[in-house]
Formats: sequence, structure tokens, C-alpha cells
Amino acid sequence: MSMIMLVSADKELGKVIKTALSSTPVRLSLEFNNAKAASDALAISPISMVILDLFVPGSSGLEVLKALKRVNENCLFLLLSRMRTRTVIERAFRYGAQDVLPYPVSNEVLRDTILHRLESQPLADAEDQESKPTRKK
Repeated sequence: MSMIMLVSADKELGKVIKTALSSTPVRLSLEFNNAKAASDALAISPISMVILDLFVPGSSGLEVLKALKRVNENCLFLLLSRMRTRTVIERAFRYGAQDVLPYPVSNEVLRDTILHRLESQPLADAEDQESKPTRKK
């Protein structure tokens, strides 16, 4: 099962994500409200995806994205932003985000985006292949 980390000061966002994923096998595994704790966890935990709120206390969400990407460049990053300017979105992609969604976002869009990215993640596919038994012909 894929592990998802949330980095946000918005306590409601965790509930939104859990609700969006409730009918799926994917679960929100870790929640942090600061960049340092998230970075430490990302360095030692097998996280598949980080969902990052643009507004993180004490730093810019884009700077947090850039720092977390350096910690684990194989991880997927989904940025949620109340700011929808082209500059913010372009920088997010340049810093390593796979998706940028407006927040608030519908449960369906959030769920579908998370599942699509996790299903298309090359690392997840390789791990799944390793864990599946091979058939002898």
C-alpha cells in the first residue's frame, strides 16, 4: 500500500483527504504542520506521495517543495494552492510537483488525481512486479 504524507497547517485538510480516499485502499499515513518534521520523516519513511499545502508556517510552500524534493527525488509531490497565479504554478512544476490543484478541491478530483499519480508511478510498478509471484510456463 502506498504511504501518503500531508504537510499543512490546515487541520481540516487531513480530514478532506481522508474522506476523499475513504473508498480506496490508499490511506493518509503521516501528517505534519512544519517542514522540518516532514523532511525528517521523508528521509526515513517509504513515502510514495507528499501532499503539500502552499501555506506552511515559517516558510514558503514552494521552498518546502524544493527542499523535500532534494530529500527524496523519487517521491511524488501534489501541491494544493489557494493561489492560482501562473507564476506559482510554473515554479511548483519547476521545483518538482507532479500536480498543482486549487484548494478547496472536490473530493472526486483529489481522489482521482492521487490514484492516477500513484498508479502511474514507475517505482510503484517496479515494486508491485517484484512482489508478484512469477508464473512458470
